[in-house]
Amino acid sequence: MIDEHALTLHKRVYEVGDIKGFDIVIVATDTQVLHKDIYEESRGSSILVNSVDNAAYCDFIFPSYVKKEDLTIAFSTGGASPAFAKQIRHYFEKVIPDSVGAFLQKMKVLRSTMPKGKARMDYFDTLAREYIDKHFS
Repeated sequence: MIDEHALTLHKRVYEVGDIKGFDIVIVATDTQVLHKDIYEESRGSSILVNSVDNAAYCDFIFPSYVKKEDLTIAFSTGGASPAFAKQIRHYFEKVIPDSVGAFLQKMKVLRSTMPKGKARMDYFDTLAREYIDKHFS
């Protein structure tokens, strides 16, 4: 992977300043002190930090998510339990029907052909409710 993507790998301990020149830093170590140190080093800069399994030292998170064509559903526990987020994602991957992509494509076409307004909103609510009732009951 390193050769395939022309990446650079440094096999050594983190050194102060290693984050300079990066916009995003992912910290994934088993040393919580290092997570804190890197996060604090990034303060006052434009560097965004994600500290794996340590929400206190994160500027952003990576939610667990399901993507089926135009549908994307994200799950987050705010760092309380990534394992739960993963398991609920697995559940919804099985529950969401494969036909959802075709349904959303139909909705997209209808949106482009119907004038905006309350009647359109009500119609789309009805279509969505019918789809959900049919496939999730």
